[in-house]
Amino acid sequence: MNLRKEYRMSNPAQNVKWLEGELNRWVSEGIIDGTRAESIRQLYPSRPAARPWAIIVFSGLGAGIISLGIILLFAYNWHQIPKLGKLGIVFGSLAISHAIGIILFFYTVRFRAIGEALNVLGSMLFGAGIWLVAQIYHISEHYPTAFVFWGLGAFVLAWSMPSVVQAIMAAVLFTIWAVSESTEFGRAMYLAIPAIILLWPIAHQKRSCVLLAVLVLALGVSAGFVTGAISDGHFVINALFSIAALYVALGLLARQSAEFPQSGLIYHFFGLVSYIVMLYLMTFPGMAKETYSHEHFNPAAIACGLVPFIIALAAWFPVGRSFLPSKTGSRPDYYHYELLFIPLTLILFYSSAFFPTDLEFWQITVPANFVFLALSLVMMARGCRGGNLWATISGSLMLVALTLARFDDLVKSLAVRGFVFIVLGAIIFAEGFFYIRFKKKRASEVSK
Repeated sequence: MNLRKEYRMSNPAQNVKWLEGELNRWVSEGIIDGTRAESIRQLYPSRPAARPWAIIVFSGLGAGIISLGIILLFAYNWHQIPKLGKLGIVFGSLAISHAIGIILFFYTVRFRAIGEALNVLGSMLFGAGIWLVAQIYHISEHYPTAFVFWGLGAFVLAWSMPSVVQAIMAAVLFTIWAVSESTEFGRAMYLAIPAIILLWPIAHQKRSCVLLAVLVLALGVSAGFVTGAISDGHFVINALFSIAALYVALGLLARQSAEFPQSGLIYHFFGLVSYIVMLYLMTFPGMAKETYSHEHFNPAAIACGLVPFIIALAAWFPVGRSFLPSKTGSRPDYYHYELLFIPLTLILFYSSAFFPTDLEFWQITVPANFVFLALSLVMMARGCRGGNLWATISGSLMLVALTLARFDDLVKSLAVRGFVFIVLGAIIFAEGFFYIRFKKKRASEVSK
């Protein structure tokens, strides 16, 4: 085990602090010069300080509980308080929490996290104030609009501070707005998508994996409901396929970036999981028939279906170039050839949507079954050879799920089903044997 590997396995912050002291001592004693010391420092960069999530969470939770108690005290005599008094309570609590929070956040270092927690409380009070004002003056308004203004308040604070927590709140509120408009009123809220996308730079600026994961989910959910409202649910699967393919491509590209390489794992995880789930759904003939049994589309539905498809293919273009024979030497290890199934199946599904055939949807289900089977076997094999337990388990579960799904479609005899179970169990047993064997082999190689 070399020094760099020992450094990564131990506490990086303590190592960097120790190394700085040693380098200064070596330079002062003339063991090395300043140029060599700086070269060593660049080999072991310090990690950015972790956000004080414990302080933010507990301070915010405590402030929320206190505010709940105050609200209950006022609620006891709320009907006896005049309207101006109610407005004073609503706007006063909002102004006090934000004022103290801004002062602590911008003008102190020690209480910066508490200031951010108070601003989060202020954003929560802002949302509560919207409904309280509507209740005071008996305003009967389109209720999803409240989520828009609430989200805009959090959006402004997210950018002005900037704040990861406020950005998470804004993304969630914009998603609720898109979902409520789609499900309750059948309206497609296009603006929810760019509003969520505009929060993306904050995640990269703050190097926040939590915020990025929330944004990835928020964009997928919002885009799905917006597409469903436009196309009466016909293009939802296609849009989600495109977004999943886009995330996988972004994950491959982002892992090569030096600014925020952790984002690549988040894009890859959510994109690949979403793709596998929807691919599994397409292995069922009934689901494929329900999804693609339409021939007439309005222009808005066609545009809503094609835009994510074009964006996803554009993202896959630089990725696909890395798989060309001339680019083999420069291709990273995580560029696996089976990932090319993603853009290929995406093209197949969109072709089936816009150019339906009379093949009873087998042009979708048959390739989906073979691709799903290939992915499960590849994940099992690569997991065993690389000692990756999660890949091994995921591939096994995918194989089991596909086998169980095809029982009702293809196999009717109990004897044949029993034989299939025996074969499946033998495959998984052999997989466990090879996994342990390869893991021991890799452990012995590392110890040498």
